Amino acid sequence: WLGLPHASRPMSDMLVYAGQLNDQYGDIVRFRVGPARMFLLRHPEAIQEVLLRKVDSFIRERMVQMLFRPWLGQGILLSDGQRWKQQRVPIQTAWHQLDPQLSVSAAIRHTQRLLLSRADSTFDFAETCERLAFSIVFETALGPADHALIDEMFEAATVLQDAGIARLSSFFESPYWVPNASNRRMRRALKTMRALLQKQVEHAADEGKSKFASLLLGAEERGELSRTAVLDGLANLVFGGKETAGAS
Repeated sequence: WLGLPHASRPMSDMLVYAGQLNDQYGDIVRFRVGPARMFLLRHPEAIQEVLLRKVDSFIRERMVQMLFRPWLGQGILLSDGQRWKQQRVPIQTAWHQLDPQLSVSAAIRHTQRLLLSRADSTFDFAETCERLAFSIVFETALGPADHALIDEMFEAATVLQDAGIARLSSFFESPYWVPNASNRRMRRALKTMRALLQKQVEHAADEGKSKFASLLLGAEERGELSRTAVLDGLANLVFGGKETAGAS
């Protein structure tokens, strides 16, 4: 009832749990996590149907938009239809113009940094992989940055991500405007993330350290993207890299 058994499963076990649901019920499973209805697709044909063949028939869940929009804005992760298409073209075009060696170099450098910082100690492997993926995407998109800035951005992103996931599976979360400790922490993280993102975009463009940021700002000058869309697009990229690539 109301998905209580699903809501009680730890989020760190979600990938295993999803596989168990598919094994038990088939390639398409519908279930509930708290107030949210979930549809789990495993077969490639079903995934292709949703993401390619009938993409205009499927829109983002309103609750997901409401929960994650404060920091993802109207970027590609939360957009549908024409707005999604308008953002996707300039962002994809800019990304395809990047030298793949940038990501390779960033991966080597940040892997060494994180391993050295955790030498001779026990550490959370999943959290370290998330931090690594975040660092690589951040540097590829926004150019080299001070490690302290990247770590500060990562911590802020983690607070926001955890807040969204908690609300997605919760029955009694208070609205964002309620001045409790959780919401104050989220607002501080949001302010930090936006300020650091704006600072790094301006620095990367001025110093010529980020071709990707420069290309997006060029799209802004041509009227293809607004400044808000540029920042939302970058926030979507670094969040997406953190959550999905890090988990993989």
